[in-house]
Amino acid sequence: MGAGSSSIADFGGHVAVLRRALEEAGRDPAAFTVSKRLYLAIDDDRARAEARLRRWFGHVYGAPDMASAVAVWGPEAYVRERIAETVALGAGHLLLHPPFDHDEHLEALADLAVGD
Repeated sequence: MGAGSSSIADFGGHVAVLRRALEEAGRDPAAFTVSKRLYLAIDDDRARAEARLRRWFGHVYGAPDMASAVAVWGPEAYVRERIAETVALGAGHLLLHPPFDHDEHLEALADLAVGD
Protein backbone atom coordinates (compact mmCIF):
# COMPACT_ATOMS: atom_id res chain seq x y z
CA MET A 1 0.00 0.00 0.00
CA GLY A 2 1.32 3.38 -0.99
CA ALA A 3 1.52 5.48 2.13
CA GLY A 4 -0.91 8.31 2.68
CA SER A 5 2.16 10.36 3.50
CA SER A 6 3.32 10.16 -0.11
CA SER A 7 2.01 12.28 -2.95
CA ILE A 8 0.29 10.86 -6.00
CA ALA A 9 3.36 11.73 -8.08
CA ASP A 10 5.64 9.90 -5.62
CA PHE A 11 3.26 6.94 -5.69
CA GLY A 12 3.76 6.64 -9.47
CA GLY A 13 7.51 6.32 -8.94
CA HIS A 14 7.02 3.80 -6.15
CA VAL A 15 4.80 1.65 -8.38
CA ALA A 16 7.48 1.61 -11.08
CA VAL A 17 10.13 0.49 -8.57
CA LEU A 18 7.79 -2.19 -7.19
CA ARG A 19 6.96 -3.54 -10.65
CA ARG A 20 10.65 -3.76 -11.57
CA ALA A 21 11.40 -5.59 -8.32
CA LEU A 22 8.57 -8.04 -8.93
CA GLU A 23 9.80 -8.73 -12.47
CA GLU A 24 13.36 -9.23 -11.22
CA ALA A 25 12.02 -11.71 -8.65
CA GLY A 26 10.20 -13.62 -11.40
CA ARG A 27 6.76 -12.55 -10.19
CA ASP A 28 3.98 -11.26 -12.40
CA PRO A 29 3.39 -7.58 -11.53
CA ALA A 30 -0.16 -7.83 -12.89
CA ALA A 31 -0.95 -10.45 -10.22
CA PHE A 32 0.18 -8.13 -7.39
CA THR A 33 -2.50 -5.76 -6.13
CA VAL A 34 -1.18 -2.27 -5.46
CA SER A 35 -3.01 -0.02 -3.01
CA LYS A 36 -2.82 3.66 -2.10
CA ARG A 37 -4.18 5.62 0.84
CA LEU A 38 -5.53 9.02 -0.20
CA TYR A 39 -6.32 11.68 2.35
CA LEU A 40 -9.04 13.80 0.81
CA ALA A 41 -11.57 16.53 1.38
CA ILE A 42 -14.43 17.20 -1.01
CA ASP A 43 -15.37 20.86 -0.77
CA ASP A 44 -16.16 23.48 -3.41
CA ASP A 45 -14.21 25.96 -1.27
CA ARG A 46 -10.62 24.77 -1.88
CA ALA A 47 -9.08 27.22 0.60
CA ARG A 48 -11.38 26.09 3.40
CA ALA A 49 -10.69 22.42 2.64
CA GLU A 50 -6.93 22.95 2.62
CA ALA A 51 -7.06 24.91 5.89
CA ARG A 52 -9.07 22.13 7.56
CA LEU A 53 -6.67 19.48 6.27
CA ARG A 54 -3.70 21.50 7.50
CA ARG A 55 -5.25 21.77 10.96
CA TRP A 56 -5.94 18.02 11.04
CA PHE A 57 -2.44 17.07 9.83
CA GLY A 58 -0.95 19.51 12.33
CA HIS A 59 -2.97 18.01 15.17
CA VAL A 60 -2.47 14.34 14.25
CA TYR A 61 1.05 14.35 12.77
CA GLY A 62 2.45 17.65 14.01
CA ALA A 63 3.06 18.53 10.35
CA PRO A 64 0.46 20.87 8.82
CA ASP A 65 2.52 21.26 5.62
CA MET A 66 2.11 17.54 4.99
CA ALA A 67 -1.53 18.22 4.06
CA SER A 68 -0.57 20.49 1.19
CA ALA A 69 1.99 17.97 -0.04
CA VAL A 70 0.00 14.73 0.06
CA ALA A 71 -3.76 15.32 0.40
CA VAL A 72 -6.32 15.82 -2.35
CA TRP A 73 -8.97 18.50 -1.85
CA GLY A 74 -11.48 20.49 -3.81
CA PRO A 75 -14.73 20.02 -5.70
CA GLU A 76 -15.95 16.51 -6.50
CA ALA A 77 -14.80 16.72 -10.12
CA TYR A 78 -11.25 17.60 -9.06
CA VAL A 79 -11.12 14.83 -6.45
CA ARG A 80 -12.49 12.39 -9.04
CA GLU A 81 -9.66 13.36 -11.42
CA ARG A 82 -7.02 12.77 -8.74
CA ILE A 83 -8.54 9.39 -7.87
CA ALA A 84 -8.56 8.43 -11.55
CA GLU A 85 -4.93 9.56 -11.83
CA THR A 86 -3.99 7.32 -8.90
CA VAL A 87 -5.77 4.35 -10.50
CA ALA A 88 -4.03 5.05 -13.82
CA LEU A 89 -0.67 4.96 -12.02
CA GLY A 90 -1.42 1.43 -10.87
CA ALA A 91 -3.64 1.48 -7.80
CA GLY A 92 -6.01 -1.45 -7.93
CA HIS A 93 -7.25 -0.71 -4.42
CA LEU A 94 -7.79 2.63 -2.70
CA LEU A 95 -8.16 3.53 0.94
CA LEU A 96 -9.98 6.87 0.76
CA HIS A 97 -9.44 8.73 4.02
CA PRO A 98 -11.51 11.85 4.65
CA PRO A 99 -10.28 13.05 8.07
CA PHE A 100 -13.48 14.99 8.85
CA ASP A 101 -17.14 15.29 7.81
CA HIS A 102 -17.28 11.52 7.52
CA ASP A 103 -20.99 11.13 6.75
CA GLU A 104 -20.93 13.81 4.06
CA HIS A 105 -17.84 12.30 2.46
CA LEU A 106 -19.33 8.81 2.54
CA GLU A 107 -22.36 10.06 0.64
CA ALA A 108 -20.24 11.95 -1.89
CA LEU A 109 -17.83 9.04 -2.35
CA ALA A 110 -20.67 6.54 -2.76
CA ASP A 111 -21.79 8.51 -5.80
CA LEU A 112 -18.27 9.01 -7.12
CA ALA A 113 -17.79 6.61 -10.01
CA VAL A 114 -14.19 6.51 -11.21
CA GLY A 115 -13.54 5.61 -14.81
CA ASP A 116 -16.78 6.96 -16.27
